[in-house]
Amino acid sequence: MSTVRRMEQGDGRVSIHFFARALQVFGQLGALEDLVDSRRWSSRGCDAFTGTGLTVLSP
Repeated sequence: MSTVRRMEQGDGRVSIHFFARALQVFGQLGALEDLVDSRRWSSRGCDAFTGTGLTVLSP
């Protein structure tokens, strides 16, 4: 349960495979592809993700 809490809090120490597994469980694995696709990122950050349901946390 502590990993889930760290994920919710945006802890940068959580490995990407935990996020991938969570996305798979919820049937949203395609969201991971969108997140890592550099063509979706603008010069200002994550503007391209508006309306996708993804929450991108700033460091």
